[in-house]
Amino acid sequence: MMRLKLRVHPAGAAWLGVSFLLAPSHAVLAAVAALAWHEAAHVAAMALCGVKRCVVELTPFGGMADAACFDRLSPGRKAAVSLAGVLASALGAWLCLRFAPKSPFFHALYLANASLAAFNLLPVWPLDGARALLAAGERLGMERPAQRILTGLAYALGLSMVALGLYGAWLGHVNLSLLCAGPYLAYAAHASGVAQSVRRMQRVQDAAHKLAGGRMIPVDAYACAGPPSTLTLARLADRLSSLRYHLLLVVDPETGHIRESISESELAQRLFPEK
Repeated sequence: MMRLKLRVHPAGAAWLGVSFLLAPSHAVLAAVAALAWHEAAHVAAMALCGVKRCVVELTPFGGMADAACFDRLSPGRKAAVSLAGVLASALGAWLCLRFAPKSPFFHALYLANASLAAFNLLPVWPLDGARALLAAGERLGMERPAQRILTGLAYALGLSMVALGLYGAWLGHVNLSLLCAGPYLAYAAHASGVAQSVRRMQRVQDAAHKLAGGRMIPVDAYACAGPPSTLTLARLADRLSSLRYHLLLVVDPETGHIRESISESELAQRLFPEK
């Protein structure tokens, strides 16, 4: 049974109140309903993947379903959880278009679901499309380069949205959504990256406790023939995943025997020797 916690960000509550004052009530209610449907799909997918605790937070520009153990899921399950919200929003838009009666509320609900599906498919961290791509990068051993690229795209999109909003304001068409969503997207990308770093440190500490208690943890092993060069060590460091321990095995190419094993800490010491 999953333990679900609902939380409202203060800025999200303020934005919701302003929306009720400035926008038609049926449009605001439709947006909230579409957002709840989207996040419920994420929560249901997490529950099916074995996640026991989840926090759903309402933010100024959407919701965020977060679980501390999400990073421990397999890449396939991460991709499934990430895309569950997009598929649910697309399904909701299709249902509104196909079966809903013609009314302002259902038209707004269709637009909200379609917008959520399209926007979250963007390969921009931390949107759902970027999370699915990051899961694919993890599967291919390219998690960290993919993370840097997706985060850079988030900053670029945020800057572009602000620039477009300022250009529109110069022409006399003020769009507060563009002016506010751009900085928020960049902030969300930065905050998500910081949270991942903190969780990575916590996982390393948990792994150390498990080893000290005599338990086994997954290990990825890489092999090279002869003493590794600095370039080989640097390439390996760029491929390290935050979910496992890693070893570099130095193998004798003639006998096939392991001559040396290099741990992550030893790899770091060789790349950055203390002076």
